[in-house]
Order: sequence, then structure tokens, then C-alpha cells
Amino acid sequence: MQKDDEQKILISEEDLFDKAFGLYEERSFDEAIKILEKLVKSFDEGGLLDRPLENNDSFDKATVYYYLANCYREISRFKLAREYYEKARTCLAEQKESDFIDIQDVLNDYALGLVRDGNTEESKKLYESVLELNSKNVSALSGLAACYLLLGDIPASKRLIEKALKVNSEYYHVYHVRGMIYDEEGDYENAIKMYNQSSFLNPMYARSHYNKALSYEKLFLIEQAIDEYRECIRLDSTHISSHQNLSYCYLQMGEKDRAIKILHEILSKNIDANSMADISDSFREIGDDEKACQVLTSAISLDPTNAEIYIRRADLYKHMEKKSLALMDYLKACELDPLNDEYKLLYRNTKLGPDRHTVALFGNDSFCQLGNTSTNERNIVWKPVFVSACNDRVKNIYFGTVFSLFWAEDVAGESNVFECGFLNGVEYLLFEKLVFPPKTGRVKQISPGLQCYIILTEDGQLFGKGFNTDYSMGLPTNHFNYTKLTEIDTSYLDSKVQTLVQGCNTMSALISTKGTLYVSGLVNHSKFTMLSEDVQLAGLTRDIIWYWRQDRVLMNYKISNMKTSLVTTPFKEDIRKIACGETHTIFLTSSGNIYGYRISSVGGISNTHEICKINTHLFSPPLYSPIKDVECGSEHSLLISKDNRVYASGDNTKGELGLGEMSEDFIQVFTELEFSNPLINAISSNDGSSALFRSTVISDEILRNSFNFKRVNSFYDLVIVLEY
Repeated sequence: MQKDDEQKILISEEDLFDKAFGLYEERSFDEAIKILEKLVKSFDEGGLLDRPLENNDSFDKATVYYYLANCYREISRFKLAREYYEKARTCLAEQKESDFIDIQDVLNDYALGLVRDGNTEESKKLYESVLELNSKNVSALSGLAACYLLLGDIPASKRLIEKALKVNSEYYHVYHVRGMIYDEEGDYENAIKMYNQSSFLNPMYARSHYNKALSYEKLFLIEQAIDEYRECIRLDSTHISSHQNLSYCYLQMGEKDRAIKILHEILSKNIDANSMADISDSFREIGDDEKACQVLTSAISLDPTNAEIYIRRADLYKHMEKKSLALMDYLKACELDPLNDEYKLLYRNTKLGPDRHTVALFGNDSFCQLGNTSTNERNIVWKPVFVSACNDRVKNIYFGTVFSLFWAEDVAGESNVFECGFLNGVEYLLFEKLVFPPKTGRVKQISPGLQCYIILTEDGQLFGKGFNTDYSMGLPTNHFNYTKLTEIDTSYLDSKVQTLVQGCNTMSALISTKGTLYVSGLVNHSKFTMLSEDVQLAGLTRDIIWYWRQDRVLMNYKISNMKTSLVTTPFKEDIRKIACGETHTIFLTSSGNIYGYRISSVGGISNTHEICKINTHLFSPPLYSPIKDVECGSEHSLLISKDNRVYASGDNTKGELGLGEMSEDFIQVFTELEFSNPLINAISSNDGSSALFRSTVISDEILRNSFNFKRVNSFYDLVIVLEY
């Protein structure tokens, strides 16, 4: 080739790179990738870029690899991004130098891609390697601070971000990470201020608008959140999470059609298979499983070698009770990833396990409340035993001292309640179906006491069964064992019953549709006594009635002195659940944090009479995922995280923690159960007994009531092979 020809080709390649760089700056990443891949092809064919660099060159191999990696990172193709970052590192090492990028640029952006892909520890190491080269690299300092925050080490994150501020107080990402820290601490107002400063310094940084929207959601400022999601999408039209969250905001506001339209809009864009699979989850939240299945099928057509998407479609098929199709997808995933033992287990358990939902039971089985699953003389199940229950779709499970209730739904969608145990005092029952009086509405809620339970129907009727100790059920005969379901008079209430209040107590409580809290047993007669108005939710311990008012104020009523007090809380979030044991209480907030009364910072029961935060990063092992649900027994607690890991603490003398052994001493630190797996999405616990199970409704209720849980992929069937 003549010198002039070489020069023309070089100029042509320079023009291509300049065009690609312009598209990169415009965030047209797909178009930029096409050009950069063309340049990469010239490398493989021994093109002109393999020659030594000259002074008038505008780019080199390492630069092309670097920008190609950045493009793939921005469209969430992290596997390809990693590949090209590694190539850029190798080229820089071979070239010794580059006039266009340096190793610090590559490592910083590589680390950013890793943390977005969930590889926080690996990202942390890359940022640290940058700081070894340059201790004042502000990008690495702020990136490392973000890593420490994600790993739960807030003090280290704060130290790094203060150091970054001293290096460069005008760097936008420093304020972005400061906003993340404030958000983690529950100070959403200051978080928003920091995100505003980040946007002021870098108006094109979309993620500050996204994080700001999340903070607005936690403050229940939905309209402001919508504005920020829209601004994020304006800056980055492929930001999938913003589309999903925006859709969910409209869904919460009752604008379902608008929510669906947003999901279809993002599907019309040129998104990758993994993003498309994420959108399928949003269709499931809306309740359109068929559309979710279609979207997953489209994702598979885009990337037919992606085993994880086959797994997600298989999980959906199982939820839709299409077992044969689920088996085909599990088998395909095993073929694509033959070394993945988890995929093999899913296939085997689906093939060999029961067609219906199963539950895991453990704890005290002395009265057959665990379905007579114990085989030892002490009638205790130390390690959870997986069994089929009722042959129905389990919605929820409840325990008392001598009984359990399994609320389930048959194939026709009819609700059934099955009772185990010795509540009637005459015979042991094993999954005995309850018989309701004629013309009774569908079951809406169940509230167990220690030796009784109350059932609320959708038409507002109340039924009780068990010991009416101190008029605990509001039935007319005191200290009488009602062995059959008996209707409870509610005609004197200000309106129909809306919610039953649960707790580890001999009393019962309920909230009417007008928000009035009524409690039984406060005075010596059968009627429920009005305690407060404008109540949103409540919980009962032996000596305290907690209630969260509609004006977001926490109150308690001490039974011993009959005094009501305003409670100062160490958090600004809304309370989503109040779980009560005999004396201890755990408050679950809207962002997945938990706070305890008479609970230590690691989850052990204590004499602390102030509400304090329970730090999940101090668990064994540490937990960095938000809490999805929490349950309290008399003297123990269970919780399940957003990623479906289960932890337990407290009394384990009856095996109620499911740790596989008896413990005379209290387990003072929340400890993970060894068998935790993503097939489980719900927990239940009360006096000495516990259960893990796949619920058809628990996750949906939580999704409706909490902003942070709306994208949890917890739609699984529990089909574990029986273990005895």
C-alpha cells in the first residue's frame, strides 16, 4: 500500500472515531458501538492502528477499547464492558503511554461498571488501586466512598467523602455520594439538597435525578418524584429503573393505563435482553403475567444463550402453574450453564417436588400445631421440614400457643382455612377445614392470639374461636372456650372493621374503616373499647399497645397505668408494620429499615426501653439488603430480606429459630438460616412455632404498601423435595 493510500485510510478511521466520540457525548451509545466495533475489527485484521503512534494521531487502540467499554457499561452490557476494559488495560501496558487516556481513567470507569453490576468488592479494589497511583484522585475517592456505603460502612464512607471535598469541592459526584449517605441515614431532605448540588455542578448527570426521585418517594412526595424520574429519562432515555419507577408511581396514583403506556414506551426502544427481562417484572407488578411472559420470550429471542432469562421465565411459568413449560426452560438453562448447580436443583425440585405450594415448619409441635411433623420424644422440630400443606395455594400461616392456621386458596380461587392443633381441648386436629356459617363473605384477614383467633371477612363480619380469656375475643361469655366459629357483635362500632391487629397478647384489637382503634379486654365486659381515632396500624405486646396514626405520629398505651404517650422515633420514615412479641417490638419502615423496642442493635432481646435501629450489617453474616417482612414470637423474631434471606434471633429452646439445634441461651444476634433460598418469600411466627413458605399474597401486599419493595422479584413457588 502506498503512503498516500495509508494516509487516506488513517484519515477515514480518524473520522470514524470522531463521529463515534460525538455519538458517545450525545449518549447515542448503540450507534457509537457500531462504529467502534468497526474500528476494533480493523485491529483484528492487522489494520493501521497496530503501527507505532505518531504525533498527529487523534486516538489509539486503548482509547477505542476504553470508549467501547464505557458504551457497553452505559447500556448495562456489563460482561462486554468488562471484556473491553481489560483490553484497554492490556493495550495501555503494551503502549506504555497514551496521549488520550491514562490508566486512572480506565480503572475508575471500570470500577464504576463493576459496582453497577453488583460487584462492589471488586470495584472497591480497583478504586484503591487508583488511589495507590494518585491519592488525590477525587473520582476514585468518591467512588470508593460509595462502595463503602453499599457495604454498610457509613463512617468509612463519610471519611472518604470529606477527603474528596478537600481535594475538589466542585466535583459533582462528591455531592451525589453525600446524598446517598444522607439517604441511608434517613435524612431525605438533606439528601435532596445534595442531589440538587450534584445536578447544578453537572446538569447532564442523570443518576442524581433518579436518586432524588427515590428520596421524594420516601417522603411521599409522589408528584415531585415523577418530575425527577422524567428528567432522568430526558437525560438518559435508556435508564430502565426510572421507567419502571415512573410506571409504578402512576400505578400508585390509580393511573394504570398511563403506567402500562410507559412500559410499552421503553419496550419500543432499542434495549438489551436483560433490560427487557427487568421490564417483564413491572408487568407482573401490574398483574399482567401473560404480557410479562411475552416480554421474557422477546428477551430470549434477543439473547438466546442467556440462561438467567430462561430461569426467570421458568419461575413465571411455575407461578402460572404451567409446570411442563417451566421444566423445559429450567432444562435449557442447565444446558446453557452446565456448571450451575442451582439451576440443576431448580429443575430437579420442579420435576420431583409436589405440584402445589409447600411450607417449611419448625419449632414446638407438642399440640400438633406443626401438623404432627415431629418425630422425637420432645415433639420439637429443630430443623425446618418441608411438607405439602392442604394441597392448596398458601396465602398465609398463623400460630398460637396450641394451634396453627393455614389460609389457602384452591384452584378455583376459593379461600379455605385449615386448623391444626388442640385449640378445641377435645381432639388433635390435622389440617381440619373450618366450616363457616352460610352466606359468609370471603376471608379477608386472620389475627391469632395465644389461645384464640379472630377472622375478618370481606363483608366486615367477625368470627372468633378459642378461649375468651378476659373477653379477649369480644364474645359475651368470659373465660369460656368457644369450640366453634362464633360471630362477634360489631354493631356498636362507628363503622365496619377494616383491619385486625396482631400481637403476642391475650387481648385483641381492630381498626374500623374510619380509622378508629378498638381493643378488647381493657374493661370487664365483652365489647371492644375505643382507644384512639385516625389510626393506620397497631400492634399488641403484653403491656403496651402501639399505634401509628394517619398523621405519621407513633403513640403507645401502657396497660399497667392506662396512660397514652407520644413516642419520639429515631427515624423520619413511615412505619409499614408493627410486629410484637410478649414484651419486644420491631418496627419495619417504608425503606426496609428495622427499629426495635427492647431489642438490641443486633436483634437480641434486651431491656432497652428506647426505640433503636437494628443494624443489619452486624448480623451473622452481615445483611445489606432491605428488610421485606418481620415476625415476632413470644421471645424470638424472624425477618426476611428483599433478596429472600431469612434471619432469626431470640429464644430457641423449642427450635423456633430453625437453626437445627436447641439453645438454652438466647441467640442475641440475628443469624441466617442455612437453608435460605430465593424460593421462599414469606415468614410466620408466634409462641414457639415458625414457618417459611411461598405466599401468593404476602409479597403483593408489601409491594403495594412500600416504595422500596416494588421491584422485588419474589414470585416463586416453593417446590422443595420432602426432607424428613
